[in-house]
This record gives sequence, structure tokens and C-alpha cells, in this order.
Amino acid sequence: MKQSEIVAEVANRTGQSQTKVRAALKEAVDVMKESLIDGRDIKLPGFCTLVSTKTKPRRYFDPVRKEYATSVPKRVVKVRLTKSFKDAVAEMEEE
Repeated sequence: MKQSEIVAEVANRTGQSQTKVRAALKEAVDVMKESLIDGRDIKLPGFCTLVSTKTKPRRYFDPVRKEYATSVPKRVVKVRLTKSFKDAVAEMEEE
């Protein structure tokens, strides 16, 4: 589902204009992005938890240089789906 489809569906269900829904969605994404950058987790009950973590440096073999190197630690976002969401999706597959 694309963003425009989500905006249209939410606008249809709530009776709001697509412009207002698009603006609200953009602000929500901006707030979540800022929270993750600050290292704070985001919990969306019934859906998921977004966790910002930093990876450990890892040793790997570089086949071009034919030597071992160490990767640089970086910040990544992990998505943990809630059990209720997973169960709801699993039920849809069974039908």
C-alpha cells in the first residue's frame, strides 16, 4: 500500500480532507524520526515498537584488499511487531 492510498483511506474513514490527513501523517513521521534520532523508542500499541540501536563494530574479510577490516558502528532502527498484530495477520492467512 502506497502513502497516497493510506491517506485516501484514512480520509475516507475519518471524513477529513486528504490534505489534512497528509499533513498529519507527515508531522507524525517527523516526530517519530526526531525521537529515533534522539535515541528514544516509539511504541505504537497494537502495531509495533520502533527501537533505535547502535550496531557493534564487526570484523570482516575484504576480498579486494585480501585483508581483514572492521566495520564502523552505525545507528539502525529495528521494528518489533506486537503479538496481537502478528496473530491478526496470521488469522487472515488461514481464511
